[in-house]
Amino acid sequence: MTSMRPDGHVLWSTDVAVPVSRLADTVDWSKAECSRLGLFASVVGHVGDGNFHVAMIYDPRDPAQAAAVARCVRRMTDRALEMDGTVSGEHAIGIGKKACPRDELGDETIGLMRALKRALDPKMDHEPGQGV
Repeated sequence: MTSMRPDGHVLWSTDVAVPVSRLADTVDWSKAECSRLGLFASVVGHVGDGNFHVAMIYDPRDPAQAAAVARCVRRMTDRALEMDGTVSGEHAIGIGKKACPRDELGDETIGLMRALKRALDPKMDHEPGQGV
């Protein structure tokens, strides 16, 4: 996909995971969401564990495209949570889904994660700026 993207375009790659029993419906739903963008997108995965990946090619200089892709990713994470899944199966959270763990885990769990991070990495040497 990266070799076929037009100059100036970028690839937004994301993932979610859902129970295998809900995978087909969630993949179909995600494909339909991506189709509505009118951009090149693909859905791939190692679906035996309920995890799948979506990659979309867009022009980050186009505010409307960038916002549409971000909204699509957010809808995918919301849908995964509705399906008793998780906002990320293996690709971690990253900048694009930074707000999503709170939706999945709640304030109390995020607070515990922050306390553990501070206790184990008080200088924030490992993955600085992430801070859960």
